[in-house]
Amino acid sequence: MDFYCNLLAKIDFPLTLFIFFFFIYKIKKIIQILDP
Repeated sequence: MDFYCNLLAKIDFPLTLFIFFFFIYKIKKIIQILDP
């Protein structure tokens, strides 16, 4: 799995970064819903 992540980062770093921030955004939204 780590190898795949490293490969993906080398091939398409901006997309990986976008997905990373998207997950952080989603997690923050979920936390806001659970703990207002």
